[in-house]
Amino acid sequence: MTFTEAGNSQIEDGITCLSELLYNQEHISNRMWKYFFTIVDLYVNDRGLIDEFMFQASVPLINYMQKNPEQFRNAVFEGMGSCMDMMFSLIGKIFENARLKECEMEAICAVTLLIQMLESIQGIESSLHNIIEFFVKELGEAETPDYKCMLAQGISMCLWYNTSAALMSLEQLGCT
Repeated sequence: MTFTEAGNSQIEDGITCLSELLYNQEHISNRMWKYFFTIVDLYVNDRGLIDEFMFQASVPLINYMQKNPEQFRNAVFEGMGSCMDMMFSLIGKIFENARLKECEMEAICAVTLLIQMLESIQGIESSLHNIIEFFVKELGEAETPDYKCMLAQGISMCLWYNTSAALMSLEQLGCT
């Protein structure tokens, strides 16, 4: 009910409860995974309910990554695709909305999610190019020194994650 029009006034509390439940569970149940899809769907498909709470909503998204990184990396849910693909759609949408609003602070949420992917999920070398592409594109448009520094940190983390794959991606993007 919280993530619907009827529960709109309680979204922030619902996000907090979801974050706590995920953090304190040993495993993520299928029922709890439905909230991952709900959060992504609400934002990516411009449902207008969660937009102003994306910073708060990133906390449960990070908990999904940290609690079961292997499932997060490998899971493909019927009719919805993979968690990785959905996360990249969400991140792309956050960057897009931040550019439209000319708000680098909002884009930091997407940078944080990308960095968390690198910190929590092993075996995502095949996604490293996408991650670097996000960082490089944003770095080309960044205006403030703090945001540029955070994006450079993200690229550095890609180099830490897998140096040769990161260097190949940077070369392909003409950044070496």
